[in-house]
Amino acid sequence: MHSSKTLKYRRPLMGLSAMFLSVIAWPAAAACNASDLPSLSACLAAIGNNDEISLQADLSCDGAQCCPEGVALLHVYGKSGVTIEGNGHSLARGGDAWAQCPALHIWNSSLIQVRNLIVQENASVTSPPCYQGAPCPSNIALLVQDSANIAMDRVEVYDAPSFAVATNGVDGFLFDRSKIHNAGLIGLFSGPNGNVASTGIIVDRSIFTANATNAVVFYDSADNRLSNSLLLGNHRHGMYYWCGPAGNQPCNGGQVYVPRGGATIVDNNVVGDGRCDNCATSPTLHHPVWAIEAGGYSGLSDAAQVVNGLEIKNNYFYNHATAAVFRNEHSILNAFYLTGNIAAGAGSLYMPYNPNDRCTLSGPGIVDKDKCAADANQPHESGNHSSSPYQLDRGGVADWKLYQLVANGFRYEARYATEQPQFLAAHQLALRPLSGVDGGGAIYRCWLSTPVNGVYHDYLSNDRNCEGGGSLDSIVGFSVGAGSPGAYPIYRCRNGYDHYVSTQSSCGGDTQEGLLGYARP
Repeated sequence: MHSSKTLKYRRPLMGLSAMFLSVIAWPAAAACNASDLPSLSACLAAIGNNDEISLQADLSCDGAQCCPEGVALLHVYGKSGVTIEGNGHSLARGGDAWAQCPALHIWNSSLIQVRNLIVQENASVTSPPCYQGAPCPSNIALLVQDSANIAMDRVEVYDAPSFAVATNGVDGFLFDRSKIHNAGLIGLFSGPNGNVASTGIIVDRSIFTANATNAVVFYDSADNRLSNSLLLGNHRHGMYYWCGPAGNQPCNGGQVYVPRGGATIVDNNVVGDGRCDNCATSPTLHHPVWAIEAGGYSGLSDAAQVVNGLEIKNNYFYNHATAAVFRNEHSILNAFYLTGNIAAGAGSLYMPYNPNDRCTLSGPGIVDKDKCAADANQPHESGNHSSSPYQLDRGGVADWKLYQLVANGFRYEARYATEQPQFLAAHQLALRPLSGVDGGGAIYRCWLSTPVNGVYHDYLSNDRNCEGGGSLDSIVGFSVGAGSPGAYPIYRCRNGYDHYVSTQSSCGGDTQEGLLGYARP
């Protein structure tokens, strides 16, 4: 074992995961193998700097068993250079363990890697909602505090009743090729620990699906970047009951929320299917969920509630009931850029709270109205495009089924049964991404770049770049597991320019272009 010189990474705005890893010298590690709870406890008791804990089997615990002596089953306190290697194994927690301690807790440590680990929380437990004046549940499945240069690679968190991942007072954090599904409150939250803000937070190539409220929140953190990720069906159910005229209705919001902090980039992401099933509605905003919600509510009266630098660029937003990007009332955003984004099936690309005055001038406690008119407070927009194609303008509704339809003699693989006149079959896909698979087994719908006899044709792909032959329409769903009950394979077939799906590998004599995944009836 040896220690290495550490090159502190502080500016993710200049790069992504490869840069984060390349500028940090990760030390070699001596492995301690854990195949059950006693051996895991022994490894943790003996762990030193530059050591590794390697899981050799799936582990499960229940209630207090998951929190020995009141601490997380997996914990790293005051260490450097430690690796937790999951080897694709899972830690499943039952009972009320989520309310007693995190599943993983990293504190006062540096150069910590967590890899190839699945955390399965108790899916039968849900967090209670939050009300004004009452304590809000803040239990966290994976908690990182007061630490530096922490990397999570291929880490998956399912069914966390409250928060799935949180960084508090962390300087340098990478969440790469990872997944968060069905968190009871928030997927990934980055914020301060007391007066110490988080900095250098990178979320890259990750998937966030069906989290009750925001998938990602950058709160009072700086030098953040969310890139190359998929965010689908988040903020599905309002849990913060302080909206509406009486302040007691569930709030709508964004799949991504940036209320305050410094220098944040959101780029090259796919954000789709935004709809809240219980949020406060109005005649013009039905179940509204935005792809990105920007700005804090008290920016005019509180200098701390300001976003200093937000760049939203080259993202693809689709199927939101209202605008893709929303700016909150009374908010201040300095250096706010919207560049090269596409909004398909959304009311607009960008909408401030008050369309007539981008920074609302009325309200209690306002002390700096001049900021409303400042050029720096208005978005700098270039190269954006908005459209409302009929197949995506669905008010955020999605059921994750693949519908086989026919029109004019050609077959279409659609997301809605009403898209084309003739119905052939339906295949149920999943919103939960496949575990242990990079990309989660996503099945994308694409359109060929060139029309045939004046008609554009669609095709399905496992590549978000549509294999270079077309443009992205949407994500139809994720493949179900091959071994799940009733699962059957679906193949991509082709007859001339007509791409279609078949459950038969022979494609009835047509050309078979590959296995797309598995579906259920």
